[in-house]
Amino acid sequence: MSNINEQRTVSQVQASLLDKVKPIYEGFLSAAEISDQPDSIILLAFKKEKVLEMWFSKSERFVKVATYPILGASGTSGPKLQEGDKQIPEGFYVIEGLNPNSLFYLSLRLNYPNTFDVKMANAEGRANPGSDIYIHGKKSSVGCLAMGDEAIEEIFYLVAKVGIEKVKVVISPYDLRLKKDFELHEIPWITKLYKDLNIYLNNFKKSK
Repeated sequence: MSNINEQRTVSQVQASLLDKVKPIYEGFLSAAEISDQPDSIILLAFKKEKVLEMWFSKSERFVKVATYPILGASGTSGPKLQEGDKQIPEGFYVIEGLNPNSLFYLSLRLNYPNTFDVKMANAEGRANPGSDIYIHGKKSSVGCLAMGDEAIEEIFYLVAKVGIEKVKVVISPYDLRLKKDFELHEIPWITKLYKDLNIYLNNFKKSK
């Protein structure tokens, strides 16, 4: 998913965005009452609501600093199971890498399929659960999260600034914080996944 006509480094992209995004980052730090740098960044994506929330953590305290609309996504509620099903994965992910030369402007590659996804696919005999899942720019996507170019600039810069090893990505079918009872699924492990998502998301109270 790279643009072979343009070869920039992550550092070059950071430098090009410095004047534009650094003040935004400093505003996020101020809002979170953080004087130096967050311990981690948590990105919470909600498929039904089509929003992505950015949270900073510091000393086990979580503060929401931004909410971005997801401009392009495909599929419905339910995790990704197979290559070509157009589904966006659901679960707990990390960033494998940053692509400063993406065909979708800038992108962040998720570690889908993660260990859990592979385990469930093997248990069910699904040979190809898919791959190449990104959070990226532009306004359309199939199986990924398209955030638009302005939002991806902020996300890309901040993730690079803090470090991909300090970033968590959680993708939920809908905002499980809003309901005491969530939708059950005919596949038992999906119900268990939603319970785990529900427990984790309750650490991030909706404040604004």
